[in-house]
Amino acid sequence: MLIEQALGAGYEDWTRWLPCDRAVAMPSANIGTAITPYTRSTAQASGWQWRIPLQHRTGNGYVYSSAHCSDDEAAATLLGGVDGPPLADPRVLRFTAGRRRKQWIGNVVALGLASGFTEPLESTSIHMVQTGISKLLALFPDQGFSPVEIDTYNRLAETQFDQVRDFLVLHYHATRRTDSPFWREAGARAIPESLAEKITLWRRRGRLFRWEDDLFAEASWVAVLLGQGIVPEGWDRLADAVDPREVDARFDRLRAMFADAAARMPRHEDYLARTSPARVRA
Repeated sequence: MLIEQALGAGYEDWTRWLPCDRAVAMPSANIGTAITPYTRSTAQASGWQWRIPLQHRTGNGYVYSSAHCSDDEAAATLLGGVDGPPLADPRVLRFTAGRRRKQWIGNVVALGLASGFTEPLESTSIHMVQTGISKLLALFPDQGFSPVEIDTYNRLAETQFDQVRDFLVLHYHATRRTDSPFWREAGARAIPESLAEKITLWRRRGRLFRWEDDLFAEASWVAVLLGQGIVPEGWDRLADAVDPREVDARFDRLRAMFADAAARMPRHEDYLARTSPARVRA
């Protein structure tokens, strides 16, 4: 109401890069006792479906493009893909991926959903709130509201939003799916120049650089790039100085260490029940 309607910050619409603009969500009952210790994202014909296991229920949702799928079709897809009985009716949410062109104007600072929205394929909302607050504390003004402080905040906030956007777009751009119009368009759609530059650098010799306070670590970028089949054409020649046998030996030691640690750990649901059991209201 303040940052946009009163002060006219403007909104940068990212639909041309991130076409998903709706989500249908619904909780379901847990089946069995095992709780998988991760969120699962599954590609669907017009977007992707999430599954978030909790102690007392499972959260489910389908993020989709309304240009490729109706609300009724999305709800039917979601209902057909849950593990247990539904605990509520499907609820449709509408959004436009993007960010405010200015997140600080005068004495108004937009945080959270007031500052922008990136679809939850990589859930970043809490992080964006926290970093927005930390930047505001670092640049907190006096009654003069110096433009240099406001401009710096807006530049940093814009950079962080754009970095998150690029990582999300990568998931769609790098896809090898061609089984529906949505995915065929996703692979052919133009991408931001900043992402195109990062992919080109990676293709050359497997190099990645993180700028400013990029949320996603190098390992996250590598996981998506390699996982989607974008393999570098060359390599850093410094790697030739390392004996491949030593590399193999180190990886063998790491595998053994991880396997030993996993074998000694309790099951996920047992650990949760012991350390932070859910308090379910009657």
